[in-house]
Amino acid sequence: MKFLEKYSKLLFFIFFSFVVFSANAQKINSKNIAKMIEKSPEQTNSFTGFALYDLQEKKMIAEYNSNRYFIPASNTKLVSFYAGLEILGDSLPALKYYVENDTLFFTGSGDPSFLNFDIHTYNPVYDFLAKRTEKLCYLEGAYTSEAYGVGWAYDDYNEYFQPERTNFPIYGNILRFEGDDKGNYSFLPRYFKPYFIENKQVQRKYTKVERAVAENKFQYFPLPYKKFEQDVPFKTSTDLMLKLLSDTLNKAVFYSKTTTERLEKLKKAHVLKSIPVDSLYKQMLYVSDNFMAEQVLLMCSFTMNDSLNTDFAIRYTTQKYLADLPDKLRWVDGSGLSRYNLFSPRDFVFLLEKISKKRTIEQLYNLMPVGGVSGTIKNYYKADKPYIIAKTGTLSNNHSLSGFLITKNGKVLIFSFMNNHYLGSASGVKEMMTRILWHIHLNY
Repeated sequence: MKFLEKYSKLLFFIFFSFVVFSANAQKINSKNIAKMIEKSPEQTNSFTGFALYDLQEKKMIAEYNSNRYFIPASNTKLVSFYAGLEILGDSLPALKYYVENDTLFFTGSGDPSFLNFDIHTYNPVYDFLAKRTEKLCYLEGAYTSEAYGVGWAYDDYNEYFQPERTNFPIYGNILRFEGDDKGNYSFLPRYFKPYFIENKQVQRKYTKVERAVAENKFQYFPLPYKKFEQDVPFKTSTDLMLKLLSDTLNKAVFYSKTTTERLEKLKKAHVLKSIPVDSLYKQMLYVSDNFMAEQVLLMCSFTMNDSLNTDFAIRYTTQKYLADLPDKLRWVDGSGLSRYNLFSPRDFVFLLEKISKKRTIEQLYNLMPVGGVSGTIKNYYKADKPYIIAKTGTLSNNHSLSGFLITKNGKVLIFSFMNNHYLGSASGVKEMMTRILWHIHLNY
């Protein structure tokens, strides 16, 4: 009898604990989340979507406009990230090459890491080209993408976030400037020095360096108001790339037309690898590097069919790896610069579930921004113990956040919070998101 009495008490305790836990978990559901969103003062006139998924239980917990389409901005980089995880392997393809007589013929793969100012991992490409005893001859290969993506803003040509896409990037296709309030300027690469003009007609203090729209002519202003650093994309061309490469290697690099015969040889040529893929993904996701994301898709295309074509990479990834997403994607670029991109919150949830099968939460902690700790959310979602691992996406009047939420009880949830069409800054929707995500962290 004592055994049965003790056993009954144990069963009651387990049942009571289950009831309490279930009641606590039920505080988070679609109805309650909808109320929190709709009663938020920051929600006036904007359009919000939300999806919350229990990764362990494989079930949706809460949804609000989760099947509606939103402009994702840089949340698009999560799709490019996943394409890279599926296609690129452990290291980036840098170039293809073959030797014929006394000449090494090579072509680019779209790898953005060569002499990139923000990648500090050892890259073997420079040493490989510098130490070759053969003549170096560059071939265009099968590059068929445009410098800008569909729907990009043309007047952002001077902005750091919109370098041109190419098949053989060098220096990240940008110039990096530094200046101070005494009028001292420095920049790299130094090759461009003859193309700079000081604009003395401007009588006010001004920081920016400005490039001409269609050519590499730059003007700077003599009195910047404070110390600054600025990246300016240069106008790319094969001729310029070869001059920069020759200048950097301190030896001539020639150009040769890509014939049908040489294309066939390139298909069978050696592939030189450069850096570990996670070194690129970290830069791409931490600071939301548009250029890295665009070049990822070119490398995916290069890997699958020896072409460098963004549209091919998107079609291939969508058909082979994303056909089971609940809503059909409208995906047009790698970075999210285009407002033509349209995704639903629940698509991002299921995409992130796929990503979680390729990288553990611990690995993603070191690749994606972490609330209160790193990347684009270093100053947001702060807590004694980090609970948000997520990618931001921001354009004017659009802000999204998609990623992983760790509850107080240690459960891993996937969420996507998307906001479009608000007026003013994103600070209001960020405050709303912070309240709701913290509530979920405490109560699920």
